Amino acid sequence: MVQFNSFYNDPNNRQILEVINTPTGAVTIFEPSKDDVNKIMQLKEMVDAFNQENADENLLDINGTTILKELIPLLTDLEIDPEMTDEEMAQIIENPTVELSLITSVLSSVVTNIYTLMIMNFKNNLELRNMVDQTEEISDSALAMFISKQSKTD
Repeated sequence: MVQFNSFYNDPNNRQILEVINTPTGAVTIFEPSKDDVNKIMQLKEMVDAFNQENADENLLDINGTTILKELIPLLTDLEIDPEMTDEEMAQIIENPTVELSLITSVLSSVVTNIYTLMIMNFKNNLELRNMVDQTEEISDSALAMFISKQSKTD
């Protein structure tokens, strides 16, 4: 049986999601913290991909240099040389090792889960807004009926 306390994500002691062994050492991928989730939701490229209307273009591709420059330091212990240019990073991304492909695959899975959370939050907000609108309509109708009845009895 799953214990509720197993869902605690201690920001001071990050949970390991996966470890990818590479020829130069192990890369640890961490469970995103609440702050990490918020940062990922704010990434412009992520928001743009999420908001696209064409379903064919909604394929999740996190291989862009900007996104990887954000996700790798946020969710892994992999070091990126701060002097590395976008062109150098693009060259690595275009010709990845199997290990880098595994890392980006796990990161894609994390982002997909965050997208799912975004969609569920959006849906819940729409349903809440709908409920508020219906409540206001009922309240307005009840008030109108009350006023109508009062005017008839006067």
